[in-house]
Amino acid sequence: MRFPNILHSKPHLVRHHDRWLIALFLGVFAMLASQPVHFAAAEQKSDSNESYETVRTLEGKASYYYGRWIGRKTANGEIYKRTDITAAHKSLPFNTKVRVTNVKNGKSVVVRINNRGPYVRGRILDLSLKAAKAIDMTDAGVVPVEAEILKKKQVAESKDVHSSQLFAFLSRLFEGGFPISDPSESRQEG
Repeated sequence: MRFPNILHSKPHLVRHHDRWLIALFLGVFAMLASQPVHFAAAEQKSDSNESYETVRTLEGKASYYYGRWIGRKTANGEIYKRTDITAAHKSLPFNTKVRVTNVKNGKSVVVRINNRGPYVRGRILDLSLKAAKAIDMTDAGVVPVEAEILKKKQVAESKDVHSSQLFAFLSRLFEGGFPISDPSESRQEG
């Protein structure tokens, strides 16, 4: 059985159909635009630009690991890559940001905890190769560090502004009312 295509037989409904599609598209777009997007590579590059506050400071020694670990799963299930700026800690929650400062030269890097370890007495962190290079510790292997556990500073978000802008746009789009056709109109024209 073939169903008639109402949109082609009643052109006045096409206008309303287009408005609904536009409204649906804009609603989905606004919803997606208001949500933060997390890409691991972009997040790692932007860490130095983001504002953090120190929650707690740890002092101890840090080492780094690579070689046979490259390509293997870390404790949180990610694959270890030498290009990631990550670290291992025995108990900090995964994805915690930590600013690691090499006490000998003052260089620092913000790492993300994605693994467990080190399991050597006196060491508090195992850094990825890229993180170790950033604080210039690859020659020494083990260096004294200060590790600041970080928390993102709360920034007032303006999600209400986005919703009010969307509402204003949709109000203009449907100035003559929402596109619900009057059944009496379709009978008179058809």
